[in-house]
Amino acid sequence: MRQEKVTLTIPSILGYEEVVVETVGAVARVRRFPFEKVSKLQTAVAEACVNAIEHGNKENPEKDVVVTINCEESSISVSIKDFGEGNFQPDFEMPDIKKQIEERRLGGWGMYLMRTLVDKVQVDTEPGDGTTTTMIIYP
Repeated sequence: MRQEKVTLTIPSILGYEEVVVETVGAVARVRRFPFEKVSKLQTAVAEACVNAIEHGNKENPEKDVVVTINCEESSISVSIKDFGEGNFQPDFEMPDIKKQIEERRLGGWGMYLMRTLVDKVQVDTEPGDGTTTTMIIYP
């Protein structure tokens, strides 16, 4: 099987992540990936898109989020690229909820959530040129 690629570009406006989520689901169904895996990938993709919009591009609608879905026989990968500062250091550890409650500040669950939902997560940053988060599932 040759590699199949689908690319989407969305504006940094909350709500447009749903376009990406639906597209990822449609592509995964075409490739006949298991429903449970696809559902988890969609949740992780939504989180990554929201992070790109909010934290990477600072909700600037002039900045795009570029999503690339690559399908191979044994995997689907989704890369989400923002065009922010590119100084993000991922933390895949589970946040300390007790400390967050004490400080009345909840957050920081996105990377941990992504890591638990998909088979592989990779984050690449390029100072001055944004962050790319890539998630991979295997059947």
